[in-house]
Amino acid sequence: MIHILQSVSNMDRGGIESMLMNYYRHLDRTRFQFDFLVNKKKPGFFDDEIRALGGRIFQSPGVAPQNYPAYLRSMQQLLAQHPEIKVLHHAQTGRVHTLICRGSAEELEQQLSALHPIFIDAVPLSLEEIFIYELGGEDYAIRDIVL
Repeated sequence: MIHILQSVSNMDRGGIESMLMNYYRHLDRTRFQFDFLVNKKKPGFFDDEIRALGGRIFQSPGVAPQNYPAYLRSMQQLLAQHPEIKVLHHAQTGRVHTLICRGSAEELEQQLSALHPIFIDAVPLSLEEIFIYELGGEDYAIRDIVL
């Protein structure tokens, strides 16, 4: 199963949150699972439904500038404790999906090939991109991160 971490302020009835829940309700949860990283301590409208669908909700210290060091540490700990979270970013333009993933290119291509895509391409990230998507740290191993 592939776990996808969604990062939001909290899971209230906003536009992006409602869209994510619509995707989540119709997702093949035998193959994919959404987990949520929230930045506010306030419980969200969708929290109970997320848990009922099998999702997990992780609390971060927030992304305000004064919290950056704590946020970076919490993300490093979260990703170290939950290696099943592989997709760090997803964007879609038309029918083209761009994924920032953790893992080897071979492993990810094998998993994604099961979805029968028309085209898959793996592009290594720069050190700056790795820092952005892994949120810092001392180990900048390019071998474990591909686009």
